Amino acid sequence: MPSIEITNFIMKSRDMFFEEIIKDIEESIFSDYTGDSANLATGDFSDMI
Repeated sequence: MPSIEITNFIMKSRDMFFEEIIKDIEESIFSDYTGDSANLATGDFSDMI
């Protein structure tokens, strides 16, 4: 069933620690390396979990 969700998320640069940025996130998957490059036209990327 279709749902509304964030598809592209851009964070502005600030002086914050990573833990402070993610402290209020209840459910997520964080990937700091995809091993591949994103599609520059769409911003899509894939990652193996």
